[in-house]
Amino acid sequence: GKKTGESWSDTTETKETKTIRKYTLNSITGNEATIQLDVNSKASNKFDFQGMALEVKTETKTKGEIIADITTGIVKKRSGTSDITGSLPMMGQDMPISAKVTSSSIYK
Repeated sequence: GKKTGESWSDTTETKETKTIRKYTLNSITGNEATIQLDVNSKASNKFDFQGMALEVKTETKTKGEIIADITTGIVKKRSGTSDITGSLPMMGQDMPISAKVTSSSIYK
């Protein structure tokens, strides 16, 4: 029931993580819908490493695309690029961390 250009979102939240997903319907061609996906996730994870309690804080921003069959609702292809930034405490200071992840999946 969505039209091209319309957006919707959802949020999931746990004690450690909050994730906001925004979907935008970019186009419909035949039975295929192309949906832009923007995700922003913030996490604070605590763990014990060799007797030291550490708290790793991260923020992940993902931009992706989903191609789905509108008659069945089945996802045909999904791709995205995530930029991850954060910090890890080390010897009384925060050490910056960063990563970039690119993924692509085709479902048959």
